[in-house]
Amino acid sequence: MPESLVGTCNVSATRQKRNKNAADPSESLEVAGACRSARTSIKSNDAVMKVQRQHAIVSQRLPVSEGQKKYALQRAEIFTSKYPSTLQVIKAASAYNSFFMVIPSEFVREHLPHTSKKLTLWDPQATPWQVDYVYCSHRSAGAFSRGWSQFSIGNNLEKFDVCVFELIAEDTIKVHIYRAQLLIAQYQHQEELSAAIPN
Repeated sequence: MPESLVGTCNVSATRQKRNKNAADPSESLEVAGACRSARTSIKSNDAVMKVQRQHAIVSQRLPVSEGQKKYALQRAEIFTSKYPSTLQVIKAASAYNSFFMVIPSEFVREHLPHTSKKLTLWDPQATPWQVDYVYCSHRSAGAFSRGWSQFSIGNNLEKFDVCVFELIAEDTIKVHIYRAQLLIAQYQHQEELSAAIPN
């Protein structure tokens, strides 16, 4: 699967109308702040790590009910393992446009590398995906940048799905996905949707 172009961390607002699963401004601002921190403060081998840019996609999934959101979270919360693990509810920005996946800070401080490097994610189908793990030392924060879009799209992640990240070995994470809606709908790329709308 081809890698996307690497660019700056700007999270641009889209003029395209989106459904209820689309990103809201507060989520974009949160991710943009994390991106700025990564761009300005993270260095590995004297090279500044940059976050990838990716064409936005638009969810075609039906609206998700509060009950479905809670059920996905409840299933993730009962996960147990002998290995360290953490969970994260997928936000629109992580699944549809900026593709910058922030990892809970406590898990980063206690279990993940305190330097930027490549990690391997194993999905539920036992397929490996390489991602750039970006570490922000002054905030003890970490996130997945380049490579996360391929993982997210390849596994049809959507807003309100829940991922459990299980650190099964050094630099290796198994990802368990708990979907808010079991029926998977194919994404539509923003540029394809725009082209289909007559001027």
